[in-house]
Amino acid sequence: MKLIEGGKLVVTSNLTNFREVPPDVNLEIAVRYYKKIEAFRALGKIFESVYIIANDDEIYKSGEIESYLNFEEMAQFNHLGTMVDCSRSCVASVDTVFYLLRICALLGFNCFQLYTEDTYKMDNEPFFGYMRGGYTEDELVMIDDYAYNLGIEVFPCIQTLGHLGQILQWPYYANVRDTSEVLLVEYEETYQLIEKMIKTITKPFRSKLIHIGMDE
Repeated sequence: MKLIEGGKLVVTSNLTNFREVPPDVNLEIAVRYYKKIEAFRALGKIFESVYIIANDDEIYKSGEIESYLNFEEMAQFNHLGTMVDCSRSCVASVDTVFYLLRICALLGFNCFQLYTEDTYKMDNEPFFGYMRGGYTEDELVMIDDYAYNLGIEVFPCIQTLGHLGQILQWPYYANVRDTSEVLLVEYEETYQLIEKMIKTITKPFRSKLIHIGMDE
């Protein structure tokens, strides 16, 4: 079989009308893909097609299914994904993240960001994740492994200047605070903290990507 080009997904079936199937013939669906995530995208499309076929009276009566189980797609972007905000109240549980990753896989998303302003644990930084269930390194490793098996690249999304009011509210960080939300720039201890943040949050992930905020 000819190798399929990157980003292309081809789904074919042996039937065009399920009401004209000989009793000794089974429905067969073939999926050709280049990357693992494209196979999950195909599965999601097949689930959608089956739902439409089963719930559309006209399609169900006619039995015509050719266009639903025979299709091609070509990815238009190298990266397609979502960012999940884990910085409001408590973080999403690991099981919830697993569920979201499965949904993303069926949508064909190949990247996934966890937005964590302060909701990850750091050594000797007691207020990171304090009372908010910050992710531990082991939990982030579990998330990365789970996503990898689905063909999804997880990379961290943090803040390294502003939007850090949850930790800057504590007197413990008064020395690196400029305003209630923003770190003090051109101050060595601030840069030491930022370096520690980046090293901590990148360690659990395979990806070499990181979103450092800086929208200010």
